[in-house]
Amino acid sequence: MNNNKIEILFGLEATDGGSLKHLNYLVLNLDRKVFSITVALSTKRSLRVLEVIKKFEENGVIVHTVPMNRNINILSDLRAFLNIYRLISASKFDIVHAHSSKAGALFRIAARMSNVKAIIYTPHAFYFQGKKGIIRFIYRKTEALLGLITTAVVVSSNEKQHALENKIVPENKLVNINNGINFREYSVENSQIGKQKLGLKKNELLVGSIGRLTKQKNWTLLIEAAQHVLLTHPDVQFFILGDGEESQRLMRTITKFNVHNNFSILNYNTDVSAILSAADIFVSTSKWEGLPYALLEAMYFKKPIIATDIGYVNVLNSRNALLVEQNNPRALAESIIKLLMDETLMCNLRDEAYATLNSNFNYENFIRLHERLYKSVMKPVVTKFI
Repeated sequence: MNNNKIEILFGLEATDGGSLKHLNYLVLNLDRKVFSITVALSTKRSLRVLEVIKKFEENGVIVHTVPMNRNINILSDLRAFLNIYRLISASKFDIVHAHSSKAGALFRIAARMSNVKAIIYTPHAFYFQGKKGIIRFIYRKTEALLGLITTAVVVSSNEKQHALENKIVPENKLVNINNGINFREYSVENSQIGKQKLGLKKNELLVGSIGRLTKQKNWTLLIEAAQHVLLTHPDVQFFILGDGEESQRLMRTITKFNVHNNFSILNYNTDVSAILSAADIFVSTSKWEGLPYALLEAMYFKKPIIATDIGYVNVLNSRNALLVEQNNPRALAESIIKLLMDETLMCNLRDEAYATLNSNFNYENFIRLHERLYKSVMKPVVTKFI
């Protein structure tokens, strides 16, 4: 390791979706004259993960694999923790930056036991947000206890509000850095060209979303809404672009609601730029979120957005999106039909959303603020990060 640089270890369990994009942005764009970077990822693999690892290694990043499971499993989690602890204790990392709930717990505890100077955590949505009753209480208390050993928690505006309301850490430990997307990695095309690439007819309307196939995303809501929409608009095509543990169940649900002729689940190998260019409406049905990159992508491609009203602070509002209550497929269907029938409303929403993106979610700012944070926590006396 290079003692002239700040040594950072990034840890991530959820090796796909928005958290992987987030990590990819940081690892490949931090100033390498100042920072030396190591990454520890779960052993779960997909083509996209392998491509990201290849990029990391081509850019001189050391990559370690650690078996980790998303769900709680005492034996598996203990083995993962021991592997992480050995990695951290055998090295001289100045900063350990853990991402998402599982890695957030394992890496922070191991870093504390190894006397790492600065421990940083990015939740990518607090896990307790989607829980109720005693389970929510346990996860919330666990986050608060882990907050005691954490130097800084990096949050979106939405997550900051949840952290303060639930007393996860004092406000001076919360660092508000909103996600941003690198516009240069996308190719915005004419809608008709995008539809042609996907084998759709010119007059076919396309409604859908992007995200991991997990319970958090509540994709059943979109499938049920599709059934209602198709009663009056039988030519509309629906899609979800993503993969995950809910894949087989969702396929069965599509069949159950008899929408299989109009509803597709596409894997991540699909051209994201083509699908977003072709889409007429973007829908987010999540039960809870931090700040999903898929929303920012939809804003960039100027797509009218319909989303469940889960408190997107400084992101979505009545001017730039249609917000619907959770678990109400009829309300979601009515909002989809409303947009399909009102071109003026579609234009107004997408223009407002694009303006919001450019005002609040700057990619260069995202990188710069992380660099400032890493430098600030290395000072002898850590001052409040602004």
